[in-house]
Amino acid sequence: MQLKFMRQLGFLLLFSSLTIVGGNAKIPAKAIPSSSMLSPIKPETKLVQAETSPYIGLIYSEVPEGLISGGGAVIDQWHRIHVVEQPGQAMYLWLGELLRYDQVGQPVTQVLDVLELPPFSKSQRIAFRFCRLNGKVDRAIAAIVEMTESEYYTQISHAWRVNTQTGKIEAMSTHGVDCKNQGWKG
Repeated sequence: MQLKFMRQLGFLLLFSSLTIVGGNAKIPAKAIPSSSMLSPIKPETKLVQAETSPYIGLIYSEVPEGLISGGGAVIDQWHRIHVVEQPGQAMYLWLGELLRYDQVGQPVTQVLDVLELPPFSKSQRIAFRFCRLNGKVDRAIAAIVEMTESEYYTQISHAWRVNTQTGKIEAMSTHGVDCKNQGWKG
């Protein structure tokens, strides 16, 4: 019963607030909790070997110091996307897999894939969580959109979809993609 509560609490915490701000480039010890502090949820999860980003394979409950969280979204029970900025350098989209919850119910996530986002103008933003493909909401889509005064952003310069089977962020056609304008008052 307690584990079920921890799962629900962690899901709510992750869904409601993902913004955490760090200070310098070191990864704090609390980013990789000790196994004695953790409640396993998905024991069959395998560690991912680093490919091109030093963050692939990182296990964290807070983004490392020196990085700024731009928010995130739950894709399904085990996967989430997270926008992370390295100030003055680059902005990234992280695909993470929920491993477990720590002793206080914080989700502990492992980075499966990292996409460095292309530069975009001040009239654009990264949109996720409420993007659609051919009118159907698809939480696995993230896109760079041109901000307009409309209910949906339809001018899409880039789009990606999380493939939860392969653990990769994959480029996709922008055809048929739009994203809800969360600030729309119309």
